[in-house]
Amino acid sequence: MIRKYIDLRVDPNVTRIIHEARWRVAKIDQERRAQRTARFKALKALIAVREAFRHDEQINGRWLSAQVREAN
Repeated sequence: MIRKYIDLRVDPNVTRIIHEARWRVAKIDQERRAQRTARFKALKALIAVREAFRHDEQINGRWLSAQVREAN
């Protein structure tokens, strides 16, 4: 027998499962994005600390005597 129509009714359980799956995927994506952001900010902080240390060495290196600079 050939069906004359397509049944568009969806079982509520299927709808709930699809909704939950989409929610979990979105949550995982959000967690990954937060991890990437945290790594990026940590890297930027490390670069800033290195620049500050390098700058501090340049500034303070001028005022140190040659003997002290060689000892360090």
